[in-house]
Amino acid sequence: MSEQISGVIKHVVLQKENGWAVVRLMADAPYNAEITVTGVFPKLKSGIPLHIEGDWVENKRWGKQFKAENFLSARPKTAYEMELYLSSNLVKGIGPATATKIVKKFGDQTFDILDNHPELLLTIEGIGKYKLKIIQESWNAQKADLDTLLYLRKIGISTQMAVKLYKEFGSKITSMIEANPYILVKKVRNFGFKKADQIAQNMGFGIDFPPRIRAGILHTLECACQEGHTAMEMGSLVGKASLLLDLPPESVAKALVDMIHKKEVIKAPAKTPDGEPVDCIYPSWLYYHEFGVAKHIHRLMSNQDTFVRSEMLYEQHLRNPSESAKKLSKTQNSAIALALKNPVTVLTGGPGTGKTSTLKALVELLNQAGVDFVLTAPTGRAAQRMAETTGFKASTIHRLLKYDPRTNVFLHDEKDPIKSNFFIIDEMSMVDAYLMDCLLRAVPDDAHVLMVGDADQLPSVSAGNVLNDIISSNIVPVTKLTEVFRQDEKSFITLNAHRINNCQMPVIPNDIQKCNDFFFFKADDPDAIANTVLELVTKKIPATFGFDPKTQIQVLAPMYRGDIGVDELNIRLQELLNPPYPSKKEHVFGKKIFRTGDKVMQLQNDYDLNIFNGDIGFIKDITDKGLVIDFTGEKVDYPFECLENLTLAYCATIHKSQGSEFDAVVMPYHESYSLMLRKNLTYTGITRAKKLVILVGTKRAVAISVSNNRVERRLTGLELFLKQVNHQPIPVKE
Repeated sequence: MSEQISGVIKHVVLQKENGWAVVRLMADAPYNAEITVTGVFPKLKSGIPLHIEGDWVENKRWGKQFKAENFLSARPKTAYEMELYLSSNLVKGIGPATATKIVKKFGDQTFDILDNHPELLLTIEGIGKYKLKIIQESWNAQKADLDTLLYLRKIGISTQMAVKLYKEFGSKITSMIEANPYILVKKVRNFGFKKADQIAQNMGFGIDFPPRIRAGILHTLECACQEGHTAMEMGSLVGKASLLLDLPPESVAKALVDMIHKKEVIKAPAKTPDGEPVDCIYPSWLYYHEFGVAKHIHRLMSNQDTFVRSEMLYEQHLRNPSESAKKLSKTQNSAIALALKNPVTVLTGGPGTGKTSTLKALVELLNQAGVDFVLTAPTGRAAQRMAETTGFKASTIHRLLKYDPRTNVFLHDEKDPIKSNFFIIDEMSMVDAYLMDCLLRAVPDDAHVLMVGDADQLPSVSAGNVLNDIISSNIVPVTKLTEVFRQDEKSFITLNAHRINNCQMPVIPNDIQKCNDFFFFKADDPDAIANTVLELVTKKIPATFGFDPKTQIQVLAPMYRGDIGVDELNIRLQELLNPPYPSKKEHVFGKKIFRTGDKVMQLQNDYDLNIFNGDIGFIKDITDKGLVIDFTGEKVDYPFECLENLTLAYCATIHKSQGSEFDAVVMPYHESYSLMLRKNLTYTGITRAKKLVILVGTKRAVAISVSNNRVERRLTGLELFLKQVNHQPIPVKE
């Protein structure tokens, strides 16, 4: 339970730019002793009083400390505290001697004099008009700093967020919030509508405050985007926003019309799950990105004079094939022909159908002909695997486009395109509408683009259904590989992936001699399933197959909650695979404990740190600033204030595993999680494994998953935009 402590700072041990500090505090009763306090604070100096809220923690190196979660107030109340404060050199023109004189004369009224009657300081020996001016300016500046931070705390903003807001906006943040608290949702990344709404209610704003209605509409759209949609049907949007805001639908509809007029949102057609075009509402930024994907595909496809040597190159490929090309099937060769002869193409297919070997042969051909090409993928792991399989350098899309955290934009775009003739994008099922638009902007007019991916896998985590929409449009030439090549006699991973994709139960031989890569362990209830998973990961798999449990084995669960959910399994796996030890550093963040050696995963794109949703890393060190994490060979200084976007990764959701491959995958199954038991989830999960798949649970749960052919249907506009001829309006269903 949180505790409140007051006292006066005796010594500031250190304070970093992000506000994080270690101080020695002379605590008031009941302690009446000097204690160590850590936390995020505004600028501190000796003599400043603190009133803080937090908990006692035991630091293995530094002993008992009070970890402050909230900074409650810091204005001195007694003459003694005021003298300490003024003696700290926070106010220019007032040193220790002058502070003593001022407080001796004015006592407990000192701060009132400084606030309201500064001219009375002229009665103090040594203070003239010039010095008074310096004191007034400095006092007003530091008072504004402190009052702003205390104001932000008072309305319910955490100390950490308050310091961040003040650093970005200064004291003007107060007037901004007083005019419209919902500005926080727009101005601050990851500041939610509900938090802003609570602040607004505390400040007395009515539920019909116009900016509240607009913010509620945008929040409702954002929730749909988080589920993968790029738009919402108007009726659904008005209904859900009305419930959120507790307002009549008429009020919401009226505000929505105004937002459409001001282009805060865009009214345009989208394709519903039943295939009918219907008028929908898009967040304006997302509409322009999804429409941009279609616009740039049309731009590239309209240039038929792009790759003048395409016929010659294909003839060369047939006459003098590389070693990789000699093994290609007729369909694979057709895929290469399409890619050479058409500016934009798609290559799709399931596991083992030869996408990689086709890609490798094409890359070798381009390299031999001296054609500039780019290999890219949405994640670091996918790019690394692409480089390993082709033998050529590959990069993430973000690195290819050169994101600049200072300006929050990609450096490569239509004004500064990437100088290359051929762009090959792997793991296209993971690419969302925003990222695809940014990439295509940077592709020059005379280049070719080949998109490679498995259309049966889960769609991107973020909004859009890019690969499937492009395929469904029939605008772009597509090669679908169906013949299975990569399957030796004893391998059941590829066999079962295709069986599951065809709604068939996986084949699980009882004889281990007949199968060495696909197993099922029966367990009837969630607790037994969890215990079996733990034993497999920590003991049986390492002993039998020699896989490292932290780096080569990945547990993939259907959801976060419950005994076999991601959260609980991560806690238990951390206890077994990376237990506490005196030499290991730790940092507690809420209910999470991070320690050196932990396997962790990023939960959101962070362009400043250049790490992205689903990236996996290992904690190498913990400093006074944050964690040092190795993400696929790149060490990142991960600040404490970003930890809400980091989680343990011994277990992950199947969604978050997209684009990654692991030597061994362990997946728990129980019918109590039937809402998440879907065919494409299971298919995506087992295709993450290179050498071993183990399912743990009940066969009934596996059967539910395999038979549930309900695909995650998204409301998107890309297919319709691609079908537009000269961007003429699309007829929509009334």
